Amino acid sequence: MFDVETVFLFPWAVITKDLGVAALVSILFFLGCVQTIQATEDVTITSFDLSMTIDDQGLIQDTQNLDTQFNIYGNGIYAYIPQRYEMVWANGSSPVSYYFPVRHITVKDWMYETSTDDYDNVIIKIGDPDTLITGPQSYQYTYTLQLRDLNLDGQ
Repeated sequence: MFDVETVFLFPWAVITKDLGVAALVSILFFLGCVQTIQATEDVTITSFDLSMTIDDQGLIQDTQNLDTQFNIYGNGIYAYIPQRYEMVWANGSSPVSYYFPVRHITVKDWMYETSTDDYDNVIIKIGDPDTLITGPQSYQYTYTLQLRDLNLDGQ
């Protein structure tokens, strides 16, 4: 069991039917809205770098690099990646749920486990539960996220 938990929330963007516009709007919104919530003062994120590549089929390759400072002994971090999004569009329609599957998760140089919670978030547990760490730590993880047509009929 981890002693310290760092949670990452990734809100999504309004996506139009045109995938090229969708990708641009999503990236700009995503970069402006990444929020880091620190579960304890004893661990800080000193650097966060996000790299996204989107192909013409809507597949996003996401690579995240984090530099942290553990001021206490801990085991690692958790990363939460949502797969399900509920959106209410400006046209007054009912809420619509979208599912964008997260796949091909890899973590560089760390032991990790993945699971899915009751809200359909993919959870990456990074670190060794049997090893305590302290001081500066770096994490890199990648995954793919598959976008799809949202059936907006030109809206």
